[in-house]
Amino acid sequence: SAMPWKAVLLVWAIAAAAAAAAREAVTGRAQLLVGDDFAAGVASERLALTLVSGGRLALVAEASNATLLAALRRSALRQSLVTATGELRHSGFVVDGFTVDVDGGTERDKPPRGELDARKASLRRMLVIIAKFAGFDAVPCSKEDIAEMIWTGTSSGWSTYRQFAHFTEGNIAFSPYVADTQQLDIVGPFSVSLQSKECDPNQWADLLQAAAVSAGVDPSRYQHTMYVIPEVSDCSWAGLGTVGCSYFCETWIAQCQYPQIYTHELGHNLGLMHASANIDERGNVKTYGDPTSVMGNKWFYTDAVYGFNAAELDLTGWTPPANVLAVSSGEFEVAPLNQMAENSELPQMVKVYNSFSASWYYFAFSTGENVPFSGKCCVHKYSDSDGNTQFITALENGQTFIDAFQRFSVTKLGATASSMKLVVASGCEQRMLHVNATVSLYGQHFADALLGASGSNDSSAAPRWLLQPGENAEVTFYVRNDDSPLCPALQFGVELQATGGWNGSCSTASLTLAPGVECRVLASIVAPLSDTQGTVKLTLSAARNSSTAFVVPLGVAASCVPQAPIVALESPSTFANATAPAQIGIWITNVDALQCEPTEWTVRMNDSRYTLVHSSVMSISPRSTALLQVEIALGGDADVELAVVDTAAPPKHDAVIVAVHVTKLAPCARNPLTIELGSASVNVESRSSALVPLTVVSSDTNPLCPTRHVSLASQADATFQRTMQFTTAMFDVPPGGRVAVAAQLSAQSVLLPGLYNVSFITGDDGNTHSALLSVNVWLDPCEYRNVYFRFLCPTTQDNTTAAEFTCTTLVLNNDKWNCPTFNFSLPPVVLSAPQYFTARWSTSTLTLFPRLYERPSLEVIQTAPFAGQLTITASVYSTAFVMEHNATKEARVNQNGSGNG
Repeated sequence: SAMPWKAVLLVWAIAAAAAAAAREAVTGRAQLLVGDDFAAGVASERLALTLVSGGRLALVAEASNATLLAALRRSALRQSLVTATGELRHSGFVVDGFTVDVDGGTERDKPPRGELDARKASLRRMLVIIAKFAGFDAVPCSKEDIAEMIWTGTSSGWSTYRQFAHFTEGNIAFSPYVADTQQLDIVGPFSVSLQSKECDPNQWADLLQAAAVSAGVDPSRYQHTMYVIPEVSDCSWAGLGTVGCSYFCETWIAQCQYPQIYTHELGHNLGLMHASANIDERGNVKTYGDPTSVMGNKWFYTDAVYGFNAAELDLTGWTPPANVLAVSSGEFEVAPLNQMAENSELPQMVKVYNSFSASWYYFAFSTGENVPFSGKCCVHKYSDSDGNTQFITALENGQTFIDAFQRFSVTKLGATASSMKLVVASGCEQRMLHVNATVSLYGQHFADALLGASGSNDSSAAPRWLLQPGENAEVTFYVRNDDSPLCPALQFGVELQATGGWNGSCSTASLTLAPGVECRVLASIVAPLSDTQGTVKLTLSAARNSSTAFVVPLGVAASCVPQAPIVALESPSTFANATAPAQIGIWITNVDALQCEPTEWTVRMNDSRYTLVHSSVMSISPRSTALLQVEIALGGDADVELAVVDTAAPPKHDAVIVAVHVTKLAPCARNPLTIELGSASVNVESRSSALVPLTVVSSDTNPLCPTRHVSLASQADATFQRTMQFTTAMFDVPPGGRVAVAAQLSAQSVLLPGLYNVSFITGDDGNTHSALLSVNVWLDPCEYRNVYFRFLCPTTQDNTTAAEFTCTTLVLNNDKWNCPTFNFSLPPVVLSAPQYFTARWSTSTLTLFPRLYERPSLEVIQTAPFAGQLTITASVYSTAFVMEHNATKEARVNQNGSGNG
């Protein structure tokens, strides 16, 4: 049944009864409360016991009893029913032992992690109670402000209600209205008097619950109660939430002006801990460091709206189990994580279990504007030991992740807007070698002769390449080790054999190839003087298997032997204006031996339904390549077959048939370019820099549109002094293309913390397009250091008559850049011979900026003839600075130093 709220007196009655006995046993449901200081990046935890008899107790344990605390925390994560033994003190109930009770099951039960039905109730009720604490400032948010942030939507259109409904795909939604009155579920502010100014959220909850009951509101009707409270100096957190609850859940909001605090704390209610970061698993864990989840704190510095990472979506069941693929090895294709699951025919994440670390690793990607790491494969880790998820890295195409214990590897092969391909390997998976070969004749490179993944050793195959007697050629073998990344490097012995009178030499006698690495083996070949056929065989021998041979058949032709040409389309698909003929380019390579005469080639239509408007005739010499252009008239989209033919009568070469798909399109209507920023905002320290990823996108959907010639520039608020360097500032963007660019933003001036704007501008054929980046300039905490003070006097002084001289003083403020300026009063000056000299500063006060110096001058006036030594003393912060000036010798510094500022 729902919790009966008995007001504060019952709590204190229980406390008094417990205090009367030296040792007590209390029974209740263990709860973990997590406090969040987002600005400092620090989380705090406290344990509580919701007593079966009513009321609550704070649970504490001696600091030395770490094992007991850890076990109690695990029980709290499951909200187990426990009987704790110990003693009631001022700090709370000090536990020295506990047992987990057999749970009869109530509405408040929270299932173990993984049994998720209770957290997937689609509509949840939440009561928001606004507090007014006597002796504290009022909550700075009105009911309307809070309603906007939780339910109705801020100026950005987002709210806590929309975040959960969107990112959980409707699994979680918070009903905004009282069913019978259609009024928002917000009450208060209720004035309550606190017994102390200590941080005691349980006491505040009891007082506010009692105030709500007195106002006619029944909190037991709600699954969630949120207390919006003033900031209390004794509390270091901005928000606090109970972790994991199915019916009775509580959150405390101390900084109501941040919309996503509400979402973050309710995430705790629904069983989520923090989205931390452990970059590359190096152990430097940042509690809130995950830049992809609202359970981190990156949103605290930006206006961006964050959802949940793959691990969180799996743990809560908000991504359907059918869309979560648990694997150990293989090649997989996944859909974007931020695509609606019901619209996805592919899984949306891959997860791999590492038994050595008892952790799940998650691999997923998201796409779209303002999506963190759009198109990259985000790697997360989850272990039940502390409940936090960990962001590890984001993989680009071709990059590989290997877990810290080297148990498995995952390689991102590539990604489009609709899918991503991954290869998962468990440990070392040995695979076949991959070898290609190319042939170069007289310095000209010809098309690849693909040998296949397992090689070719067919010495009887007809030669594809005919050389002249005695001709030199080069065969390049491309050898790639396709073993999985955790395999050791392979060492090969390399041997080249040439048969049939051919001679050859190899560029290397051995190879060492790491997994995924490809290298070239060059073979120099000399054809025999006779008309014969032979082979070039490359043999690779590795320790793990016997030798593997790869063969390229070659031949010698003393006279002209026509060879079929190599024909390739300029593009397999052609786009044509609906009102004009289709233009098709065909590359033709004449591979005849050099003894042959040039051949004239042309193109003929192989389909009577279409008309060949134009086809040129082109003469191509042996071992040469040329582009032949044709035009075809057709009424609409079509698949067309063309014949590349030898014009000789009779022809010396057989015709080669090529097929091309032609798509008819309307004339190009150009669309504006757009600039997608990797993030709508960036944080940068004053006098530091940050990398800003951006993508210039052509939204032209018509392939007939021309390539855009783009130049990038930037402009900023007049008060924001910065420099901007682009990896490339001028480039081309084809129709529908995307070009990724990085900008190095450097904040130059000493700025006060604040928000500045930078516009990225794209120029294209006289048109400009822009995107706005908000730059949050922040400063490390000020660190006060020394003030450096010294005299600089003239080296000599003529003292024969009354005169004056000037000492320049150097005053340096050594504080860090971000410290405030301060006024520095120049110290009084004491002269050892005041009857002969007077002294005065050029100014009495200096305004000292951090890390900058001033040079005030000290004018010393001689009022009467003087012979001897003059001592000038100035005391700064109890340190005396002394200058001795001799009438006939150079001035010298007797003592200088620095005083603490």
